[in-house]
Amino acid sequence: MAMIAIERPEVSCRTESLTRCAALSEAQRNEAAKLATEAMSTLYEPLGDEVLPVLANEFQVEGSELGDALGLLDATVDGLIASYPADEYQSRQRVSLHHALGNLSREGGGQLIARLRLLADQIPQGGLEGQYVARFAVRSGLRGSGVADRLMGLFIADHPTVSLHVRADNARAIGFYRRHGFVAKTAGEFQLMQRG
Repeated sequence: MAMIAIERPEVSCRTESLTRCAALSEAQRNEAAKLATEAMSTLYEPLGDEVLPVLANEFQVEGSELGDALGLLDATVDGLIASYPADEYQSRQRVSLHHALGNLSREGGGQLIARLRLLADQIPQGGLEGQYVARFAVRSGLRGSGVADRLMGLFIADHPTVSLHVRADNARAIGFYRRHGFVAKTAGEFQLMQRG
C-alpha cells in the first residue's frame, strides 16, 4: 500500500485585539503615531520626524483627536482607528492643536497652522453624524491582507452611524469605505462619507 504525503499549508494564527492607544507601551505608541502620520500625510509630512513624539503623547491627552484611538495589535500595532462623537469635532481639534503647539518647535507649529488653514478650506465642516473617524491606517506591509477589513468590521459593529473625510483622489480608500457601506455625501477635494 503506497503512502501519499499531503502537504498542509501553514496556517497563520493571529491574536489581534483592539486596545486603547493610551494604554500601549511607549514603543507601541510610537508605532501607532507613525500610522497616524500616514493617515494624514498631507497634514504631517512637512513636519518630518518632529511630529512623531507629539502624536505618541497625544494618545494620552483626554479630549484630543487621538485620545480615544484604538490600536489593532498582534506582535506590533497593525492598525489604528481614532474616533470620537461627531458633535465633538471642533473641540477635539482644538485640544489636539493646543497640545501640538505646546510641544512642537516654533517652526513646526507654524508649518502645522499653515497646513491646517489649507485643509480647513478643503474639508467640508458640516453634516457629521454619529462617530467621526479622524484617522484610519494599517501598517503598509499589511495593506491588502484583510487587516483593514477586520479593523473596520470591529469598529462599525459597535458604531452603526459613522462619518469620515477622505481625499477625492484616493480611489482605493473610497472603494474600501464603499465596501463597508459608506456613501459620499459631498464632493470636492475631500469627500464626506457616511454609513448608517
